[in-house]
Amino acid sequence: MEYLLTGQAAGGIGGVSERRMTHRIIISLCLAALASAAAAQAPTLPPAAVPPTGTPRAVVSRVVDFPSRILGETRRLLVSLPRGYDRSTEAYPVLYLMDGAQQIEMVGTLARALADQGAVMPEIIVVGIANTHRERDMTYDKDASVGGLIPDAGGAPAFVRMIREEIVPLVEKSFRTAPFRILHGHSLGGYVAARTFLNDPRAFDAYIVVSPSLQMEEFRWLDGLERKLGEGDNARTFFQMSVGNEADPGPEDGWKPYDEAWRKFAAALRAAPKPHYAWDARRHPEDNHGSIPIISTYEALRAIFAEFSFDDVHHRDMDTVTLAQCRDYYEKLSRQYGFKVEIPLSTIYAVGQAALRQGPLETAAAFIDEQIRLRPGAPFLYLLKAAERQARQDMAGAMGLIKTARDMATPDERVSIDSIVRQALTPKK
Repeated sequence: MEYLLTGQAAGGIGGVSERRMTHRIIISLCLAALASAAAAQAPTLPPAAVPPTGTPRAVVSRVVDFPSRILGETRRLLVSLPRGYDRSTEAYPVLYLMDGAQQIEMVGTLARALADQGAVMPEIIVVGIANTHRERDMTYDKDASVGGLIPDAGGAPAFVRMIREEIVPLVEKSFRTAPFRILHGHSLGGYVAARTFLNDPRAFDAYIVVSPSLQMEEFRWLDGLERKLGEGDNARTFFQMSVGNEADPGPEDGWKPYDEAWRKFAAALRAAPKPHYAWDARRHPEDNHGSIPIISTYEALRAIFAEFSFDDVHHRDMDTVTLAQCRDYYEKLSRQYGFKVEIPLSTIYAVGQAALRQGPLETAAAFIDEQIRLRPGAPFLYLLKAAERQARQDMAGAMGLIKTARDMATPDERVSIDSIVRQALTPKK
């Protein structure tokens, strides 16, 4: 009798959505013994608790303190790594987040969800830059700061130098990074990001500018804006600016200068020659200054990586997709983004299963082995390898690989693996 292993455990598999995780592996009843043994060996878990910083599931994976020579003080970085960082060999784009302590949880979680659950963007590293003196670091002019209330305003040039000359090299030396950098700023941080884009657009590959305080210096820094946008060497640079209800003030609202500066900058973006940069300017009147970073960050990440998902772009039956088509697609994306774009795990599962059915078996096996070398700690790739061993009538090898997957899995991944094995015992209808 034959049985169908569907792999539709609750919550997906290792962060991969259920609809792309249909495993059609014909497997024998001898797996019943494995399923029974797995259940017996499963540890009793303590009540759920928030993992401490530094654990694989925590949003903040590393805390890095370093002495800034430029600013003459110790600065702190809160680093959010992809969940599979320590179990892979691949390199990742980096998002540098101003107001890091305030927003690392939101941005890190959002980036993980879009990469893990939706597979609509690559996994990225998020580096949150914690503040020490925000108003100093995120203002440019000592004489035209916020109402003249910041006596040591004007530190933004040194702050940006610190990011570019100290933080970026430190991160790229300490972690596996791809040559694709994103700068994210909100409010005063958005103002700094916007000015960085104007002054040196190639400093970063993409800018996420959220409700920026563009009214600074009584608009003087906006003089010649259209000319600066037209002259900048910003080909391939992505720039997205968004604003909440600050851009729709009432007649006595203190946000009026904010709105005027926003309109001027958006108009200059529309008027500047194209195609020097990809840009967008969005309004979200239903969100305020505090809530706008959530929707803005989501929209910007989706736009930067708009074509990332092979599945969503093609809307095709994955059973008909060939390995060559998939490889060609991600090689094209690699050329477009300027770094090696790896195939997402969910797509690997789908095209790997299709390749096993389509043949030749040696081609599918080579693809699966290649992906295991890239992500040696991804347990569900070993289930895919088990399917290949089964296709060769090597049931002992298949069972051994399933045990390997379970042994290396985290507790939540192990639950999904056990569910897959149990479903293997459900008769195919």
